[in-house]
This record gives sequence, C-alpha cells and structure tokens, in this order.
Amino acid sequence: MVLLERDQGVHDPLFVAQVLIRDYLLAKAASLSVLSLAAGWVIHLATGSLPEYPLAFSAGIVLTSTFMTLLSIGVAARQRTINGFILMVQVYALPFILPLLGFLQLWHEDLFLVLPTEGTLRLLVSPSGGLATGSVLYSVCILLIWNFAAYFWARRSYTRHVLMRVGEGGGH
Repeated sequence: MVLLERDQGVHDPLFVAQVLIRDYLLAKAASLSVLSLAAGWVIHLATGSLPEYPLAFSAGIVLTSTFMTLLSIGVAARQRTINGFILMVQVYALPFILPLLGFLQLWHEDLFLVLPTEGTLRLLVSPSGGLATGSVLYSVCILLIWNFAAYFWARRSYTRHVLMRVGEGGGH
C-alpha cells in the first residue's frame, strides 16, 4: 500500500493537509489488525472449534499483525519498487521465524525468547496443561516491546524516505 500510495502521489496532499504520521501509521496498523483478527477467527472456526483461550488468541493475532504491519511499512518506506520490497521484507522478517524451530522441536535456543514470535506462539497455541498467567504476561509484554520498536522504526523510515520526498509527485 505504501508503494502504491507513493507511486500515485497520495502522500503529497495527505501530508500537506497536516495528517500526523503517528495517526497514519496507527490507522494502517489498526485496520490491517482488524482484518487479521477477522480472518484468524474465520480460519479457526472453519476447523470446527473455538480457541481454548479466546482473549489470548485474539491478543496474539492483533499484536502480531500490528508488529508485522509496522515492520512492513518500515521496509516499504525504504524501497522504490515492489520487487525490492518483496526481497527486503523477507530479509527483515527472517530472524522472526527462528522460534518456529523450537516450536517444531528442531532447535531450541533461549535467545528465541526475546523475539516476538515466541510470544505469538504462546498466545495462539493452547498448551495441554493450560495457559499460565506468567506466560500470557510475558507474551503480551514481548509483543508490545517489539510493537513499540517497530512503530518508532517505521516512523523514522517513513519520515526519512517518504515524507522528505513529499512534493516530488509520484515515485519518479
């Protein structure tokens, strides 16, 4: 969306009209998180069951979607083409799949605990022994920390690579 908006010159009138970058980024993240939440519930309901912990499940989807949206915006702001974005978003997102190795019992590393994906997995997957309060708090906190970091990085990237070019017209 960011690349399309830039190519179509949407940013010129948008940011001349005093739209705050904070509002722009949070609106994008919120709208995509709502869509992700709806899709997550539809997919889960299609399996014929409800999540054992619906609030944790919903929090995991929303916080992860927000993080990935902000990360993607930060990457998109730095790219000029869709191909560049597709390549670079993979590079930026690659470290975040590492906790899946532990989840699949292929490789466990305590360092994975600092990555947001670990929090996501804990919130989305209902363990057989129940979901401990400490695990929920850790998961929400780690995802919030990464969301704040992604927000500040996206804001900086957007300011430097998009807003500084407002007035140049489309992406040319």
